Amino acid sequence: MHNHKVGQNVAALQEKVEQAQSQGDLVALIRSLKHHPGPLDYRQNHWRLLALVLFVCGLIAGAAMFVDIPEVFMPVFIVLRFSGYWLPVVALAGAALWYAEKGQIPGPLKKLTHPG
Repeated sequence: MHNHKVGQNVAALQEKVEQAQSQGDLVALIRSLKHHPGPLDYRQNHWRLLALVLFVCGLIAGAAMFVDIPEVFMPVFIVLRFSGYWLPVVALAGAALWYAEKGQIPGPLKKLTHPG
């Protein structure tokens, strides 16, 4: 819903830019953005997908301790066996995306989101 509203706001601004007839009109439009009432930046939800993947893997691993899991899930257990390699990377990337969305990036994570 938020991203849809942002798309509408950006489209309205693009229309105003195309209607501008002089450089003064464009400068006035840019200055009016300072007091724009609606959202103008998209929300990136990648960290939510990463969190969901981690949660599901944790549920499967936890269930495997108490219940006999069918062999259909054997590829999942292979992935979980090597989670010592990929889990820290995914967790760190998810945390970096979450903090980036909030605008509060802790020191070590700044290098991941802003490498330059």
